[in-house]
Amino acid sequence: MYKVLVADDEPLICEGMGIIINWRDYGFDNPDIAVNGKEALEKVCAGKYDLVITDIRMPLLDGLELIKALKDKKPEIKIIILSGYSEFSYARQAIQYGVKGYLLKPITADELIRNILTVKKELDEEITRTKILVKSRDAFLYDFVTGNLTWKEINKKGIEYGLNLSFDSYAVALVEIDNFFSMLEEDLDTARTRKAEIKNIIDIFVRDRSMGYVYDEIEGITGILICGSIPTIDTQKLVSEMKALCSEIFCRTGLKVFAGIGCGTACGQSVSISRKQAFQALERALFTRKDEVACYDSAAFCKLSILGEEFDTGRLITAVEECDKELAAKEIDSIISLIVEMPVNIEIVRAFVFDIQMKLCRVIKNYGGDMRVIFNEDDFEKNIFNHKSIIEFSKWLHKKCEETITYISGFLKKDSYSIIERVKKYIDEHYHEDISLKAISKVFYMNPAYLGQLFIKSEGETFNDYLNKKRISEAKKLLRNENLRMYEIIEKVGYKTLSYFYTQFQKYEGISFSEFKNN
Repeated sequence: MYKVLVADDEPLICEGMGIIINWRDYGFDNPDIAVNGKEALEKVCAGKYDLVITDIRMPLLDGLELIKALKDKKPEIKIIILSGYSEFSYARQAIQYGVKGYLLKPITADELIRNILTVKKELDEEITRTKILVKSRDAFLYDFVTGNLTWKEINKKGIEYGLNLSFDSYAVALVEIDNFFSMLEEDLDTARTRKAEIKNIIDIFVRDRSMGYVYDEIEGITGILICGSIPTIDTQKLVSEMKALCSEIFCRTGLKVFAGIGCGTACGQSVSISRKQAFQALERALFTRKDEVACYDSAAFCKLSILGEEFDTGRLITAVEECDKELAAKEIDSIISLIVEMPVNIEIVRAFVFDIQMKLCRVIKNYGGDMRVIFNEDDFEKNIFNHKSIIEFSKWLHKKCEETITYISGFLKKDSYSIIERVKKYIDEHYHEDISLKAISKVFYMNPAYLGQLFIKSEGETFNDYLNKKRISEAKKLLRNENLRMYEIIEKVGYKTLSYFYTQFQKYEGISFSEFKNN
């Protein structure tokens, strides 16, 4: 609901404005009242109003002075003038300030409704544009911190979004709600609302301190691109600020959050390294739970740049996510063989142990599990520093991966009816768009592999099978409309090329499209 303030020195007018219509039917809360321009300005500056309806002649501060002050202090507020015949010349003067309507006393319900609906339409459109802009801006910042943009693209897009990205140093901090995936399982909509609430708190906190920019990260995490005007980020100060942020979030929402901070970098294009470090620090904070903020520098991390270049653990983690024990064992053997063949010292192996353990913890969390079921703190310290041989490490890795798969397999046996019904509803409403399992998993803050497994368990078919069948079914309905050309039909159901549509039609219908059309 939008908030309204009525400013008029006549009590009957103020009272009448509150009862002449049911404001909530038109998207507005019942109006607040100010009996003069000075009080109206004070209320607007102290609160948040979307619309001000003001009389022209009032004591202390008249309507024209109020309108001018509002345009200086709160230019986004919409204004409607309320006046009598004798004040029309003043009303014309107010038009230069961009007022949205003019109500002549005595007011009629129809005229009031017409004016406020015009304002509501404009407010709705502004919110939609803002959401699109924020989403697009978030996507740009995410591409920036993941290293997917050239410096030329960064400069161009930065200007488009009004972002200053010409700083001397950058770092990434990540903030995650404790037990966020359990919240999602209980109530998806509530979890989304709380996540948005916390992002808003972070955004205000960061802007007030000119720390940088806030964006949406993967898996329900909120990211902060820290920007510094000196070559080196002040890590100690940053840790202190992040602790203050975590405390503020808890005080305002009752939710505990953890944060991880990556090292500063002097080059914007190297910020992706800081992001990876921030993830490792965040996992450490979530795992040990000793401190709500962990910094890569102070968390006794070994540098993993060699590992990042030589050892690809992505296939292993995917196999674990998909609960494929045989494939996971093969990937572990492949990794162990590579370590044996390379001149890798014990410090690198220890770093690798930590890295892969954190990734397994993330998989467990994504399934809504508790990582401490598989890893406890004593086990953590022991395994990081006490692997004395590659054979010992290999046994540990096989054991932990198998235990993780067994544990998360239990979550697939839970009733997944509710979440899959919502996914199907989303597909039914968005099948014509460029959607995928990966894209939808972001909408529902779920791991793609886990969601894919749930979908198969619930529906007996893959996500892609369901999506293609839906699209083909809708295409068959559109064929009855003789005014549509074939390329128009496939575009309306989400296909990009005729050849691909014909292939999918043959696959799912068992006959060619031409045979179907002729029959």
